[in-house]
This record gives sequence, structure tokens and C-alpha cells, in this order.
Amino acid sequence: MNLADAPDVLTVIEASRLARVGRNAMYEAIQRGDVFGCRIGKSIRIPKAALVAYLNGEGARSDRRLQQAKRKAARPKAASQEVRDPTSPPQGIAV
Repeated sequence: MNLADAPDVLTVIEASRLARVGRNAMYEAIQRGDVFGCRIGKSIRIPKAALVAYLNGEGARSDRRLQQAKRKAARPKAASQEVRDPTSPPQGIAV
């Protein structure tokens, strides 16, 4: 099978054969976020466009990092805790 004849949605095995890498290497790339994979039930499917982007060096990682940064920025900030000077005596102890 070549990339032009491949279906729009690939299994991990099909994607690994097209990329000429091992099955475990493809699973690891998905785990790292290098390749976008969508879990459907117990199986993982990879859009052909995501595999092409990975092979072109674009990958999904940059998109995922951008989304994580946006989510982190949108989270409410925790109340700041007072920072104590380590050279000062503990509170409640008279000197």
C-alpha cells in the first residue's frame, strides 16, 4: 500500500507500515504527541493527514503544546502563599 491509496483513517499497523517504522515506535510517537491518534473503543485510529504532517516534520506536538499552554493560562491562579524569610524565627515564638 502506498500513501495515495491509503484510506483517510489508518490503524496503527497501517500507519507504521506507511512510515516504515515499527508498530511500537508508532505507538510511542502517539504517546509522545508527535502523531495525532484518536482512541475509538479499544483501538487507535490515525488520520492520514496527521501521518503526512508527521512525516513532513510538522507533527501534532506543537499543536498540543499550544493547546496545553492555552488551558494553563485559562486556569484560575491559586491564592499566593506568603513567603517566609528563612533567617527569621518561626511565627509565634518570641525572641
